[in-house]
Amino acid sequence: MTGISKRFWSTIILLFSFNVVASKSFSIHDIGKNKLSLAGNLTASLVKFDEVEDSGHLNWKTKLVVKEGSKVILEKYPVMENMEFSDNFFYFFVPIKSNKYVVDLDKNQDYEFAVTIDHGGNAPSTRATVYSLKGSELQIYQEAWYQMENGKEVIWKEEKAPRKCHYVAPDICEYL
Repeated sequence: MTGISKRFWSTIILLFSFNVVASKSFSIHDIGKNKLSLAGNLTASLVKFDEVEDSGHLNWKTKLVVKEGSKVILEKYPVMENMEFSDNFFYFFVPIKSNKYVVDLDKNQDYEFAVTIDHGGNAPSTRATVYSLKGSELQIYQEAWYQMENGKEVIWKEEKAPRKCHYVAPDICEYL
């Protein structure tokens, strides 16, 4: 009887713990980091705007907004230049080095941060843009890559970014 009782109570506790986890409301918009604290009271945010329904899907644009306190000091749209896609995708900040999102890479008191896009495809890596905030001016520091799953930091050289070819037979790699 005690063995059955233990299994019964273990099952009940397990079911209640699933209920507690499942009761938290998650949104696809919460995946990835969309706000950073920069130097002083500066913040950078990826803000969605101009929502439009197209063929049953909600599309929106995203802009990069830098604020000093509550005052907007710059807005950038499109967030990433020279992209074949820009709207209705998920932009988010990614770590530049070892889980650090804001880094002074060139040691000049300007702070760099990286933005990438999740386009919903099955590519293991995607392009990232590393920006440098120089006062109230935003400049592209360098283009980079980011590994979509388990990425720890940006990948500076395209040839080091994971490709689909790493996951398929070598003879069909040239067609991908």
